[in-house]
Amino acid sequence: MAVRDGIHATETQVQERCRVLADADLVAFLTEDQDLVELTTKGEQYLDGEVDVELYPYPRHPKMME
Repeated sequence: MAVRDGIHATETQVQERCRVLADADLVAFLTEDQDLVELTTKGEQYLDGEVDVELYPYPRHPKMME
């Protein structure tokens, strides 16, 4: 994602954002080295406006997950 046009983030920033999304169960890592992710059912429902994010805990900051 970091190398795509219109994405203004470093590879590290993209990895951290994906870890936060995974912590919130919105995406899942498909590989051990966390270089491939997919939307979870909850992630798809969120994008479709079917999930009220106010009912879920606020995602942790990446540094809190270490």
